[in-house]
Amino acid sequence: MNINKVPKVQRALVLQGGVALGAYESGVFKTLCKTLIEEDKENGGKEGLPLFDIIAGTSSGAINASLLVSQFINNKNWQYAAEVLQQFWRGHLSTPTPRIAKLYKSSLGESARRYYSAKSFFYEGVENVFSPPISEFDDRFHDYLPYFNYKPNVNPNTRFHYDNNKLRSKLEHEYEEGNKFIDFPILTRFDKGEPRLLVVSTNVKEGKAATFDSYSDNGIGINHVMASASFPIYFKYVEIDGEKFCDGGILSNTPLRELIQYHRDFWLDHFEKNRIEEKDQKVPDLEVYVVNVWPTKEEDIQLDHDGVKDRKNDILYSDKTEYDQKAAMLVSDYIHLIKQISDVTDEAISSIADPNRKQELKNKIESILDSEAKNKGRSPPKKRKNRDLLRGRFDLIKVVTIERKDDLDNISDKWADFSLDTINQLIEDGENYKQR
Repeated sequence: MNINKVPKVQRALVLQGGVALGAYESGVFKTLCKTLIEEDKENGGKEGLPLFDIIAGTSSGAINASLLVSQFINNKNWQYAAEVLQQFWRGHLSTPTPRIAKLYKSSLGESARRYYSAKSFFYEGVENVFSPPISEFDDRFHDYLPYFNYKPNVNPNTRFHYDNNKLRSKLEHEYEEGNKFIDFPILTRFDKGEPRLLVVSTNVKEGKAATFDSYSDNGIGINHVMASASFPIYFKYVEIDGEKFCDGGILSNTPLRELIQYHRDFWLDHFEKNRIEEKDQKVPDLEVYVVNVWPTKEEDIQLDHDGVKDRKNDILYSDKTEYDQKAAMLVSDYIHLIKQISDVTDEAISSIADPNRKQELKNKIESILDSEAKNKGRSPPKKRKNRDLLRGRFDLIKVVTIERKDDLDNISDKWADFSLDTINQLIEDGENYKQR
């Protein structure tokens, strides 16, 4: 690929985190993949290029994103990657519905089956995802006795956690001879026409979202993906280069903001490294598809204890990127306005007959552009001039949101229900998605 040939538009996919709910994304991707391939063929297409130029994911979304990119790199076929992703969820992460859950379903219905499936998994673990609970006494405050001040100790300072090494092993598992679900490290390059993978985690020390990039020198390894999917308290922190990380969903469960920032930064660095002239420095616009597994809205609000917890979880982890979308579009509007005013200004200055006055006005414009901007941006922060604010901007020309809808049988711990019946239902719902 000609590294100096910058595409006008790139297509990105954003995958939300949601543990077992990630199965829904595998259903969505299969249908979306087929739809977009057909659309691309009708429109002259992106033949020879990735169906998605960038896939960003958090937690289970990061696992799905990693598998899809890895499979495409190895097989150059998105539809095949979609099939392998569903095989991963159906045949390797799911487990039969526990017997006790089936018994409760016969008397209390489908919601009881889901409720007691998740409850059983908390006690017994899930074969290829996490172990049974491991109890630990925390002696910091010696608060581990069953009674406090002669009353039941309802909130002792004890902990239990789960070992997710089974999931770690499964991610690198061979689903057929010579082919792994994910071939780490995932190291991709733009000049090879390969898709970019962004995995979002949380830096525990800094209290900030951390983004790992397959376009970086070392790419993305198994620890980066496990860090994105290790929910604190339930799972231990993952250490990378001396820093501790945990689930990205705490700070950025729908990583659109990270996608926008890393997209801009990559192209600015690309222009600089390849000495592309400023007049040719146009960052590709973005066409974005966002897949949400946590419903933003609820049609039938449940008032029982589990229903209230369920709605709390939905609101906590649902898509909050509406402001990010509006802000990105607003900034683009300002940039376009400034450029139009600048063109008029240049035209007006050019019409001035007095060469001294003409040069004086040109110097004033240059002085304004060379003044230091208040916004430092990027990481690590560095001083920027006003003219830098005009560089690297692009348009979000399309944002398509695909969101899973709750049904009346949903439960608060739906994210922990890895029963095959539920996984199959999630995949089927994803395949039959409707755009929000």
